Amino acid sequence: MAENNIDAVQVDVVKKQAARDKITAEVAKRIEAVKQTPNATDEEKQAAVNQINQLKRSSI
Repeated sequence: MAENNIDAVQVDVVKKQAARDKITAEVAKRIEAVKQTPNATDEEKQAAVNQINQLKRSSI
């Protein structure tokens, strides 16, 4: 009987998906801010975007 109860448990992943969505939105916002930085070179901007994406990958 206890095994049936364990098998009946449904995992709720809504919070994890919501967290991923927030991270993705924040990353997009940060990348846009980097792209709008007027005094940075294209290489500096790309390096910053790469670092942001690396942090995203490590957090998800």
